[in-house]
Amino acid sequence: MIIENDNVYDRLQSISFDAKFISNIISAVPFPAVPNERCGSWYMENIENIDHRVYFKSTDGHHGNWAFNKRRMNLGILPLIFKHKGLMIIDSTQKGKKMPDALSKTIPIWCCVLNRYIMLIDKQKVDVFEGNLHSPLSISRSETDQMLQLIPDFVNGLVDIRLESEWLLLLDKPLRPIWITPTSSIIDDWNDFPFYPIICVTASGDYTINSFRYIKGAADDHELWGHVSLIL
Repeated sequence: MIIENDNVYDRLQSISFDAKFISNIISAVPFPAVPNERCGSWYMENIENIDHRVYFKSTDGHHGNWAFNKRRMNLGILPLIFKHKGLMIIDSTQKGKKMPDALSKTIPIWCCVLNRYIMLIDKQKVDVFEGNLHSPLSISRSETDQMLQLIPDFVNGLVDIRLESEWLLLLDKPLRPIWITPTSSIIDDWNDFPFYPIICVTASGDYTINSFRYIKGAADDHELWGHVSLIL
């Protein structure tokens, strides 16, 4: 039996390698972890037992295409964030990027828009919340400024649909992204933040491994590489 797509072995080995990193992070950080569909699910153990998942699309963070997608608002994770005082979101990226656009831009936009919307509908929280757009160092100041200019329109979009969520009103601190990659230093104390940390964890790194050909972000686009033809 010959598998025509000869990189499937390397892909599965790469996924397994990155999944060990994710397992270590989950053990070290005291917040529940959810996968960013669909790629992130490949890197988490016992995925069938995880009730919550999110879908922050990288295309909503692509340069010049920044968006707060009202069809995928992911408000279902707000109870988790409120209960556990934070959340981890797992994803991966392919060669050429340190982290996926979903983690570096889509989620920061999401946090900023919801923070500003809460400040708008609950004036008592204006002094507690802040409306800054936090982005990782890998994103240029120019791009961050361009995204920031769009935030008021995204907030107005929520006003137009009269978004109501009891969990938004329950949040007593702003949402703020923090990024972890394989090259990050992990802090020891995760208590008493003045915000709800949304830990954006990138599974993949830049490795050279002798036993197999490491493929960065190997699980991405699994619809393409997962349909392996077999010759009997």
